[in-house]
Amino acid sequence: MKFLVIGSAGPVGNLLVDYLIKEDHIVIGVDDYSKYGSVERSYDSNKNYYFIQADVNSSGILLDMVDGCDYVVLLANESGGSNYGSFVKNEQLFVNVLNSAISVTDNEFFKKLIVVSGASISDFQFSVYTHILNVVAEEFNLVYSLIRLMECNDSDICLNGIDLVDYIYDSIFNGNIDCADVCVNLN
Repeated sequence: MKFLVIGSAGPVGNLLVDYLIKEDHIVIGVDDYSKYGSVERSYDSNKNYYFIQADVNSSGILLDMVDGCDYVVLLANESGGSNYGSFVKNEQLFVNVLNSAISVTDNEFFKKLIVVSGASISDFQFSVYTHILNVVAEEFNLVYSLIRLMECNDSDICLNGIDLVDYIYDSIFNGNIDCADVCVNLN
């Protein structure tokens, strides 16, 4: 299977890319390095891994990347989701990825869009994403999962990074998760 992982340089993206490559999938990693910078990864030279440094909010760049992929995973989001600038950037990113996924829903290869948002996404944004994805799923026959990562409280059952990647992987291939909040501790 071929995956496009947007936000591949972040901590969750790094773990997911490593997991997918070990499962013998082809991965196209995309990141603009604005949040974590350039970091050398153990899989950088793997024949099943291709990296593109790009800002996916740039006009039309995503359409070419999505074409031919079986799965698109969106992991990137702007921190500080409660301020206007971050809110707008997150909305633009979500809409650009969603429009690109819609453009390939008739493609025989494309199977699913997976959106994993950080805890910085507000409840309002999460409810908007949920509503939009439900409408798009019905209108364009788009299969999706929306997973919001939440900071753990002492009473929560917390997933570590590896368990989170297992959860995401399971939602890709085995689950019918539409929307879920997942408590995670990546420290």
